[in-house]
Amino acid sequence: MGKRRHYQRVWLFSGAILLGISLNSITGHAATTAVEPVTTATVTKTVPVTNSETTSSGTKLENKANDEVVPAAKTVTTSETVGSAVAATATSTVADPTSVASQASTSAVAPATSGTAEVASSQSVVGTARLATHAAVVKAPTATQVATITSTTKATAFSHVTAANFLDYFNLNGSATYDATTGIVTITPDKNNQVGNFALKSKIDMNTSFDLTGQVNLGSRTSNNGGADGIGFAFHQGNVSDVGNAGGNLGIGGLMDALGFKLDTWHNDAFMPQAAIPGSQVLPEDSTGYGWAADPKNAQFGGFVTTSLKPILTANGQAYDRWWAETATDSVQDLAAQDLDGRFHDFKVAYDGTSRQLTISFTQTSGQVLTWSKTVPTSDEAMAMIVSASTGGAKNLQQFKLTQFNFQQAATVNVKYVDLTGRQIGQAAVGYPSGAVVDGTYTTTKLTIPNYHFVRLDDGRTTGTVSLATEGTLQQAGDNGSVIYVYAPDYQVSRKVVNETIHYVDEQKQTVAADHIAEPVTFITVKNPLTLETQVYFAHGKQSIPQIDDNGKPVSQVGVQWTAAESTNFAAVTHPDVAGYQVISNDAPDGDLTQLTAQGIDTTSDDLVFTVVYRKDAVDPGKPTDPEKPTDPEKPVDPEKPVDPEKPTDPEKPVDPQKPTVPVTPAQPEIPVVAAALTPSTAQNKATTKTQSGQSLSQKLIPLIPAKTSTKALPQANDAVNGWGVKLGLILLTVLGFVGHSLWRRSR
Repeated sequence: MGKRRHYQRVWLFSGAILLGISLNSITGHAATTAVEPVTTATVTKTVPVTNSETTSSGTKLENKANDEVVPAAKTVTTSETVGSAVAATATSTVADPTSVASQASTSAVAPATSGTAEVASSQSVVGTARLATHAAVVKAPTATQVATITSTTKATAFSHVTAANFLDYFNLNGSATYDATTGIVTITPDKNNQVGNFALKSKIDMNTSFDLTGQVNLGSRTSNNGGADGIGFAFHQGNVSDVGNAGGNLGIGGLMDALGFKLDTWHNDAFMPQAAIPGSQVLPEDSTGYGWAADPKNAQFGGFVTTSLKPILTANGQAYDRWWAETATDSVQDLAAQDLDGRFHDFKVAYDGTSRQLTISFTQTSGQVLTWSKTVPTSDEAMAMIVSASTGGAKNLQQFKLTQFNFQQAATVNVKYVDLTGRQIGQAAVGYPSGAVVDGTYTTTKLTIPNYHFVRLDDGRTTGTVSLATEGTLQQAGDNGSVIYVYAPDYQVSRKVVNETIHYVDEQKQTVAADHIAEPVTFITVKNPLTLETQVYFAHGKQSIPQIDDNGKPVSQVGVQWTAAESTNFAAVTHPDVAGYQVISNDAPDGDLTQLTAQGIDTTSDDLVFTVVYRKDAVDPGKPTDPEKPTDPEKPVDPEKPVDPEKPTDPEKPVDPQKPTVPVTPAQPEIPVVAAALTPSTAQNKATTKTQSGQSLSQKLIPLIPAKTSTKALPQANDAVNGWGVKLGLILLTVLGFVGHSLWRRSR
């Protein structure tokens, strides 16, 4: 009995220990499953790892117990992506090899999401059954190895896009709309002149495989019935936000290093670009400005399209670089007119990251599947994806219906080159020296763009987004942000100086006053090289061309103020006063005789030169200027020569001594001697009175009373000769006056 009880206790103790171990294993497995939720499609591939090989996380996997190399989970580079059930199978297979067989049988009957039932070569794990078979030979890994495998699996998780989360992965642009209940993107409605697209928000890691499964509706009209234009799919090296040119380019032209495919429903002949600027500066909707290459001579077709940077001749005769889209004619396959039936047709894009083979298939109305294949260059490490459609004068309802899209995001950044308004003016690729992977590095380049100069990295003022550094480390899978270079136009500046000069001259063109020289006016015309818009500024004085700021405005300096105006004027100038002269003409347009009025000028004006003419004042007519009249009449011409030599010059010697010489005309008639003492009546009463000599007094007095006052005669040249006669006359007059006065008193 003792032994029996002893064995019972040992068994009971052993059972408790085994039960504890089992519970611990179950709890640990549950915890591992919780840490690694299967929310995205994940595929791992087991490959032999040599002693020198490491996983993507850099950890070498070795079995320490027996020094045997154990297969480790490694990032898929060749397999086709499968669903979440496959990912769960792959994870559990590595963690618990004892259950591989049962999981493999379960997975083999599961619905294949992208060819999971197919068996690939030993270098490519395509389905779950293949993965399980390959994993069945794996020995149980150690705990360290399981942890490493789990970490590596997380790093290589794929994104799984469905109708439910479509908008988490894609941006809609233009006329594109999305219906989440059906998974249908209406790229263009059945209207004229529509442009729409949807673009993936992150780039695809082209070192891994991806698949896109869905359906397309090309519309219900062929080109003969007014249908257009078709749907284009493009993978390119540009930014995830880049949009290709519409119209004849079907959203592919203008994308950098693009590998595209199009279902084209409208034939386009070649069209010369109308915009004489680089293609990167042409707006996506300006299809005629960008131009396009000729389509093959097919009514409707499918085929690959690529873009390459080349100079394209524009309408003005100059060539400008464009990412020019051209159809690979050897890839063209006709679509039937019945394929434009207004219904959805199966459409699939599959890419093998190992062979780098891109395969596209389209199911026609007849049930025939058309397939196109192309190899992707190894230089394309990470590519953006966009799906576009457009209409013009002809139209169609054009749609894409998503079933699923499985891909791995690359770690990337965008690089943008914009002007001060945020408009794109250049394109360039980002470099990834160590690959487009997390913790890798990126580099960008500052471009030299004609007619522009670099200003700054965007601080948010231009695009609303703060730029990343020009180079740095990739922090996460997907889009890490944008490096934004901001440029300002190299404004073209022309200069003109206008002067004003006024001359003051007389009628003989002789200067009568100093010239007036006004302060010059300097005009500058600033031209935007992109928009060709111009703005005129002026400043006073003769100025040199000023510095132009990033907005095209002149920078004013001390003492120099630039004013935005098309024209200005020279101030009015009053004519100067010139002694003895008066203004008679002014050749300015208004001919003002008091001033030269304000003169308007602009950039077309030549130097202004005016002449003001003066004339001498007229002479005063009240002042005679006759030189023939003597200025001093008191001086005789020749006092020694008598005027009449026949007349004696000596009045003291009369011819008849009995008759004294009495001048008939007194020398000074204005001073009568007798007339002052006699009244007319007295003179008449005494008319008969006689002097002693027998002559009547009246005869003596008559010459003394002038008949009327005459103008004073001018002195004559012989007045001095007759001086004695004048004296004798005065004496006689005195005597006669005295005698007359005596007689008058006696008579009383």
